Amino acid sequence: MTELPTAAAWRADQAAADTGWTQRLSAEEAEGFDAALRHARTADKPWLAMAPQDFPLPAASRAALQRAAATTQGRWGMCLLKGLPVDRWNEHEARLACWGIGLHMGVARTQNRASDFIADVRNEGGSYKGTNGRGYNTNAGLDFHCDSADVVALLCRRAAKRGGESKVVSSMAVVEELGRRRPDLLAVLQGPWFHSYQGAQHPDAPPYYMCPLVGSAQGHFAMRTNRKNVMAAQRDFPRCRA
Repeated sequence: MTELPTAAAWRADQAAADTGWTQRLSAEEAEGFDAALRHARTADKPWLAMAPQDFPLPAASRAALQRAAATTQGRWGMCLLKGLPVDRWNEHEARLACWGIGLHMGVARTQNRASDFIADVRNEGGSYKGTNGRGYNTNAGLDFHCDSADVVALLCRRAAKRGGESKVVSSMAVVEELGRRRPDLLAVLQGPWFHSYQGAQHPDAPPYYMCPLVGSAQGHFAMRTNRKNVMAAQRDFPRCRA
């Protein structure tokens, strides 16, 4: 069994006492994002043809975004960035701004069968637990899960009248606690686990994939857990029940 690093594990009381994971934009930094959006709107390029220079952030705004991104890769593994001028943006502009910000952070990945890069978190009558179900188009409470990307971004443009709260935990703390209570299960979590693609796989690929729930490589800790996808693989594909 590989020894898993836990130096960056944190608990809720620590996150409440040290709010370094929360950052607020200054007026100058916020205006830079608004200016970059105006430029992107004028250029009117297809999103997939855009590069960072098509959403040109001034130095102060770029530094603020770099600090936020670094926070997601550091101790906390998350960052709450406040102060984006979403009250000035309509829905299309908010989407474009979100896309433009992402251009400065990495390469976007699709997230569903329709190959959407950005999806609205809105109850559209979907079924979270059903076959190929996704949580963001339902009003269901989602299981704790880890998305398979280096950074996942949520932009809140209009808060729900009720519900919609996010709960975040340290996956390292979860593994650390499991090591104290049931160290015998750590090796199990590092073994092969089947996950359903929920219908989002390439046409030539099988509808499931195999991935450990926890692991580490070259000093980097990783956790990939999504109970719904694991259960769906066992439910839908006999090969995954062996």
